[in-house]
Amino acid sequence: MELTIHCIKHMRLAPCKHLVTKRNVVLVATATHELLARSSGCSTHAYSDIDTDVGLDQPGGGDTLCTWRPRYCLDIFLYISHDPRDAFLGVVMHGANPTVEYFRCEEQLALSSALVGGIFYGHLTCDTHADDSSQFNILIYDGIPADSAGSIVSVQARYAWIQSLENNLRSMKIADVNLVVQWAGCPAIHPKIAEMPLPHQKGGIVIMKTNAPYTCYAFDPQ
Repeated sequence: MELTIHCIKHMRLAPCKHLVTKRNVVLVATATHELLARSSGCSTHAYSDIDTDVGLDQPGGGDTLCTWRPRYCLDIFLYISHDPRDAFLGVVMHGANPTVEYFRCEEQLALSSALVGGIFYGHLTCDTHADDSSQFNILIYDGIPADSAGSIVSVQARYAWIQSLENNLRSMKIADVNLVVQWAGCPAIHPKIAEMPLPHQKGGIVIMKTNAPYTCYAFDPQ
């Protein structure tokens, strides 16, 4: 919880339940439920079981993408609409009964007209560099286009949508926190991801499917 509070202060966020309206309540409710599920189940599968559980021999990965989960991160989503005043974050607040709380940015986000709106799921983590400097980043890895609410969108289509907005997301900042599209690819290369050097520690490998959006195979399962 201390890490969560520190990150909220660092991003200069303020509570904003009033931004959940009739217009977006269905999309936000879906994102809230999914974010809690992703956060609560992130350490229940062991990395040693990944080859057994995941069909790694499917051409191109089939209906599956693979990425990583930082060891130290917060699970968040960013809601964006046509109006930058409506943008806010959902942040998992850990405790005896984890909840998702909603926060707006004290500084209005500079949104590109290309960002037609939707939900962007992210891992908020902190990179450290050789010169001892550090940088908070939100690694965007999945999402829900606003115009697809209530329909099934394949995991490849969701990720392609995020990739198409990479430059627009990169141009945004929440305080001094960067938005970065997190790399995802075929699940067969998970050993390379596990060994890939990064400026933050990895906690496990994430498998994303259309109907099972987020399963984390933790290096140190609890």
